[in-house]
Amino acid sequence: MAIIRVRSADREPPQRDVQHTRRRVEGVVGEARTWLDRERDAVWATKLLIIRVDALGDIRHFGDCLAQHERHVGELARWIGERGVTLDPVALCEPSFATPEPHTIGALCTSAAALYAMEALELARLARYRVQPRRPRQPALGQLLEAHAGDARDRLAWLRRRLRGDPEPS
Repeated sequence: MAIIRVRSADREPPQRDVQHTRRRVEGVVGEARTWLDRERDAVWATKLLIIRVDALGDIRHFGDCLAQHERHVGELARWIGERGVTLDPVALCEPSFATPEPHTIGALCTSAAALYAMEALELARLARYRVQPRRPRQPALGQLLEAHAGDARDRLAWLRRRLRGDPEPS
């Protein structure tokens, strides 16, 4: 005769299960916070880039990139908030300095140097997206990051066309 254990819905789960669940949620939220910090830095790097480029088309394009990075910050902050974590709204508007991006762009003086540096930064961003783990239990975060990676691919393609000298890439 087999013994079947049934958990009552009104009984507390064993502490081990609670701790395991908490670690898993903290791990996923922690990962999302890392991506959020990276996007906050991308916002600042893009702001610094805008004041370093000369061509009006570049300024317009990077203004669009800035809006994109700000949208990514908002999306990640919402995803984290939906998991019960409260984020400081003022901190979301500041760089985290989790990446060297703001320092890299901030140290450059010429438009050409800033464009080449941004190409390298976009390549580094894409490399980070490629090594992200698959999340069978958190498909929403995976989908969000995949969309952000697509935006990074588009930005890199634009930069490469621009650096080749194509007029006003769209």
